[in-house]
Amino acid sequence: MNAPTMPWLAISAPAAFAGAVLLVVAIRGLVRALRVDALARLPIVPEQRVTLPGGDVMLSVEGRFGTMKFGGLGWTLHEADGGRVVPTQTVLLRRNTTSLSGRTQLALRRFTLDRPSDVLLRTTGLDAATDYTDCALLLTRPTGALLPLWIVATVLGALLFLGGLVTSILLFAGELP
Repeated sequence: MNAPTMPWLAISAPAAFAGAVLLVVAIRGLVRALRVDALARLPIVPEQRVTLPGGDVMLSVEGRFGTMKFGGLGWTLHEADGGRVVPTQTVLLRRNTTSLSGRTQLALRRFTLDRPSDVLLRTTGLDAATDYTDCALLLTRPTGALLPLWIVATVLGALLFLGGLVTSILLFAGELP
């Protein structure tokens, strides 16, 4: 190792270390952001009553990976006490997760409740010939705005770690001037 490589090695080795630390922190944050506990896990039936806390809620479907059973289904929410329709919005950036067991979740609708409420969840478009017992509706909290930041931090940490590591190895081996 000659003298000109030493300043570069003093930069690339700490960069690799900083990238490794950022990568570990970002992956932990990403896993925490993706782990959402269900407020309710419900069967797919024409109508059911459920008690939910106030705030933002996501309606997701869960089933076997690649299932087409949800294709023609629709959902409406009504307040149980007054029958008023709870407005829902289509989720533009859908959270889709797949587990090792082959089950997948897909976020479809988002709605806000002003206070804890009993709501009637109505499912339309059910096919009497289709067995929905292996599928479920999940009501969860939204994943939040930090998810894209954790993804960017993971990518930057990986690039910094790999770039610093490869540069350090090449400098140490004398392959770079």
